[in-house]
Formats: sequence, structure tokens, C-alpha cells
Amino acid sequence: MAVESPRESQLKGATALLDHLRTNPGEARRPADELAVRFGLSAGFVESVVENASVNSAAVDPILRKKVSFDFARHGFDWIGRLILRAFSKPILFVAITNILCVLAVIATDSLIPDSAKIAQYVPADALAILFQFLFLVLAHLACYFHLRTAKAALQGAVVVWAMGSLGVAASIMLSQGIKSLGERALYAALSSMGILFVTLGYLCAGVIASVLGGWAHARKQERREASMSRQELLERYFELQERLSRGSTQKQVGNWLEQSPTAKFFRKSPMAFSVIGTVLLSLTGALIMRSLPITDAQEARTSVPALIGMVVGFVLLCLRGVLHVGAGIFSRSIGHALLVSAAMCAGSFAMGFLPIRQAVDNPFSFSQISATLIQLLVGGLVSGFAALGAELQRKAAREESLDNNDGATLLAEMLRIQWRLADRTNSTCILVVDAAKSSQMKANADPLIVEYSFREYQDWLGKVCGQFEGKVHSTAGDGAVVAFPNCEKAFLASRRIQTDVARFNANVNRLEMPFRLRIGLHVGQVAGAVDDVQFTEVIDIAAHIESVATVGGIAVSEPVTLGLPQYEFLPLAREVDGQRVYLALSPTEEE
Repeated sequence: MAVESPRESQLKGATALLDHLRTNPGEARRPADELAVRFGLSAGFVESVVENASVNSAAVDPILRKKVSFDFARHGFDWIGRLILRAFSKPILFVAITNILCVLAVIATDSLIPDSAKIAQYVPADALAILFQFLFLVLAHLACYFHLRTAKAALQGAVVVWAMGSLGVAASIMLSQGIKSLGERALYAALSSMGILFVTLGYLCAGVIASVLGGWAHARKQERREASMSRQELLERYFELQERLSRGSTQKQVGNWLEQSPTAKFFRKSPMAFSVIGTVLLSLTGALIMRSLPITDAQEARTSVPALIGMVVGFVLLCLRGVLHVGAGIFSRSIGHALLVSAAMCAGSFAMGFLPIRQAVDNPFSFSQISATLIQLLVGGLVSGFAALGAELQRKAAREESLDNNDGATLLAEMLRIQWRLADRTNSTCILVVDAAKSSQMKANADPLIVEYSFREYQDWLGKVCGQFEGKVHSTAGDGAVVAFPNCEKAFLASRRIQTDVARFNANVNRLEMPFRLRIGLHVGQVAGAVDDVQFTEVIDIAAHIESVATVGGIAVSEPVTLGLPQYEFLPLAREVDGQRVYLALSPTEEE
């Protein structure tokens, strides 16, 4: 009869003590002498074990264990964010209030900072502070337009800015003591209002650009969210739309002016022709008007009334040309087409320089003329491109609004689009199902930690082996896994590698007394969607049922799998599984 050595006896007692304290933590408070007698260990050894196990929780000061919370700061920022968004929802009121606050800040700055204060000995401190205040005001307005994503808000804000600016300057001029005549005051107020109008036009352009960029950012975010939708989310969306379609529309139908208006349909037929013809007509009109003005010399061209009329006419024609570029973008089929139309307009304007219909015709190939044409090409392209982007975003917004209003045609179109996406994801996939035979017996009476370790290592090992053959683990259970492969050959090669390498795994990694003995089943078929997104598919079910009839250490496959493996030999089984003929691989390992 074998006698245990003192070292083996002490190790056995220590293991028993460890299991006892793990399942009964309260026993650690018992006297060390009692535990020592019970498990055949020394009292000092038991006392040292208990003290070292408790040192981590006992030695740490309770104050140090408290978590520092910054929830109050997060709640404060959330509240400020919600307040800002509420302010953005009413752009007219937001612009008016922020303008008033900016004026008050400018007055306070002018009174608090002395005129003699300089920065770097050159820049007046009060002027620099006022400049930053105005920049902050404009950025706040642009952020509002970016959030609202509509040019209408930018237009409303521009009207408010122009009205408040004009009224403020007009009031300042009318109350000024330096101008005696009431007529002069009215003239200066009108001229100031016109100057503010020009500045406001630039403000409006910036606001429209901000709103278009906001709409583009929102559209990109929506596209990324839709592209990342799982198959289950697409199905949920599909049946939600189906239910809404059955209820019918409950609100008025949304009309998309860009698609349904007769004017829009007319210009959309040939935006290139309309834009180029309009540019040529504007160039001819401007040239004829300038030719008819009685301007005789350079000095008169800068100071006379006809020169002032010419400047006004030129400004009006420039605005009309901008309108043509906007229309070219709105009515073009795409941004690229809008840029092409804009380039054609610039080419037509350049060609008009060759006609001798002006009093003084510059050389069309002079540096000044070429520079002006290139600037026109750049600016016109930007205007047309942004207009085309805005039109596309408007169409998407109208479509979303129609969906919200349960428009039947839009709902059906969205359902069809989802069906196309689901159909596009259908692909042929070979499914491998592996299972450990008699796994319950392997776990019975075994140390739970050893069970957890061995089966975790088992799952990791399966994933690594299958990954060598482009396999993707779909799901795992404690004793098996479901793995998807792009074709039957890779799945079969992975199966043979698993059945070959399991001996090494049992010898070097497995800590359980019983070895892992595996059964593998293979089946190939069409999977509707990416296998990672599919929770229920007939291919996986059949592969699992085929695995259940495989021999321990063997590989069972369906008949479609054998058709893709003509170089390997299989033995047919007498029974069928789920209507599929089943075969056993004659060489389930790599050695054979």
C-alpha cells in the first residue's frame, strides 16, 4: 500500500482548505487552530493564509475606496446644452437677443477699457476686445444655422441683423449733433443702411453655407447609422414600416417643390442651356448698358453720376449671375453636373469678351481678364456646388418628412430599399458545428475553477484553429461552437486540424481528468445576411443535427458538402438528417 509523503499530505490539506474557504468565506473568521486541526496543517500556516487573503480589503483606507464623482459637472453641462438647443429652436429670437447682448458688451467694453490701452504697443485693446465679441456673435449664429440645417433660418437671421443694424445706425445719425440738416441725416442713414445691407449679404452667405454643412453632416450621420444597422434592426424597421402602411396616412402629403413644381420641372430639363443662355444675355445687357453711359475719361469714370449708375448696374448684374449659379446647382442632377454647368457659364462669359460691343475692350487673354475668369470659375463653382448639395439635402429632408407623415409611396419605397439590402447580403456559407462528447461527465466532481479554465482554453483554441482557415466564430456554448467558413474545403480542413490537434491540447492545456473528445458536423447553404448578424438560420440547425450523428473523433457532412470536396472519400450513413443524406469522412485527421 502506497504511503503519502509529508509534502503530498500537506498539499492535499492546503487544497482542501482552499476549497473550504472558497465555498464558505465566513469560516475565515474561525480560530486558526481549529482549521489547522481539521485539515492537518500548522496553525501558523493557516493564520498566514487567512491574513494574506484579507490584506487587500483590510489595509485600504475606506476614504481611499470612495469614488470621486463628477456627476454634478456632467449634469451642469447637459443642462447648458439643452438650454442652448432650446434657444436655437427659435432663430429669430436667438439672433435678436444675442445682438442686443453684443451691443451691451461693446458699450461696457468701450467704457471700461481706456483708449490709451494698447496690446503689443500697437493694437488698441478696446478695438481688439470688440472684434472678438463680434466674432463670437457670428460664430454663435452660424452654430444655430448649422444645428437647424435650413437656409430659411439663415435668411430670417440676416433680416433681423440688417433691420437691427440699420435702425441702430439710423437712430445714431438722427440723434447726432454734428449734422444739422434733416435731409443730410436721412441721406446718411439711407447710405448706411445700404452699406449694412452689403455686409448682411455676406452674413447671409455664411449662414446658408453653415446650414448646408449642417444638413450634410446630419445626412452623413444618418447614412452611417443606416449602414451599420444589423439584420435584426433592418427587419424591425421593415415591419414597422409595414404596420404604418396598413394604418394609412394621417397627415397632409408633403410636396417637394424641387420635384413637383412645374417651374422646377421646366428648368430641370436642361439646366446647362438655360444657365449658359442666361449668362450670355446678362453679359450682353451689361455691355450695352455700359456702352450707353456717357463716360468720356477716367476721372469721370470714378466721380460722375453715370459712373455711379454703372456701379449699381454692375452690382445688380453680379447678383443676377450669382442667382444663375444657384439655379444651376439646384436644378442639376448632381454636384458634378452643377460644377460642369458652372464651368460652361464661365466659358460663355469669357467668350463674350471677344465681341466689340463695349467702348473699351480689354484683351481677353490679358492677365487681368484671365485672373477675373479664374476667380469667376472658382467662386461660381463653389456657389453651384453648395446649391446642388443644398438641393440634394432638401430632397432628403422632404423624403424624411413624407416618411414621418406615412406617405404610402414613400413607405413602399423604403420597404423595397430594405428588401434590396437584405437580399444583397445573402451568400453561400459552410457551417461547422463542433461539440465535446460527454461534457457533463467531464465537469462532474471537478474543481469549478479547473472546469472554467479548461473550457475557456478549449473555446480559445477552437477559435484560433478555425481562424487559420478564414473561419469566423458565430456563437459558442460551454462544450461547442458554431463557425462559419467561406467554402466547404476550408471548413473541412479546419475540421481535420481540430481532430488532429485535440490530442496535443489534451496533453498540454487541458487540466481536467477526462480528455476532450469531439464530434464535428458540416453543412453548406445560403445564409440571408452576414452570419454574425444571423441568429436563426436553417443552415446552422441542419449542421447541428448532423453533428449529433457523427462518431466521437469523426466528421459528419451533408451531401452538398461532399460535392465541394471531390478529392476526399466519405462513407454514406443509412439515415437522413432533416432531409439531407449524411456522410462520414474516412480521413478525419491530418495523419491519415
